[in-house]
Amino acid sequence: MIPKYVLMAMREFNDAGINSYGELVLSYKHNVFIQLNDVKNRKDFGLKLVVWLSQYTTFFESISADVKSRSFSGNVVRAIKYITGKEFSLSDYMIIHELIGRGANKELAQKFKEQDFDTKVLMEHRKDVENK
Repeated sequence: MIPKYVLMAMREFNDAGINSYGELVLSYKHNVFIQLNDVKNRKDFGLKLVVWLSQYTTFFESISADVKSRSFSGNVVRAIKYITGKEFSLSDYMIIHELIGRGANKELAQKFKEQDFDTKVLMEHRKDVENK
C-alpha cells in the first residue's frame, strides 16, 4: 500500500505514478524515478525527495527557459515543502545539492534529516570543511 503522504506528493506532478518495479515516477519527460523500498516514514521520504530532486530546484530555475521544465521545478519545490514542512530558498537548495544531492554524503544527509531538515547543519558542515 502506498502511504498517504506519497500520494499527496504525487498530486503535485502531472504524470506521476508507480511503475511495475515499485518506483515512484514523478516525471517521464524528465526521467525522474525514486525507489521507495527503503522509505519507512514521511521523514525518509522527505530526505529522498530533497537528496534526489534538489538538482531540479537549482538547475531549472537558474538557467532553463523551458516553461514545462520550470513548471516541473515548481512542482518539486511544492512537493518538498509539503513533505518536509520547510520552505527552502534557492541558496538553501544550492547548498543541499552541493553537499548531499544525488547521495553525495549519506551521513550528512542523515544528520540533516535528524535535525528536521535544518540547513544550519549543512552550513556548519561546509564551514568545518573550509576551516580544515
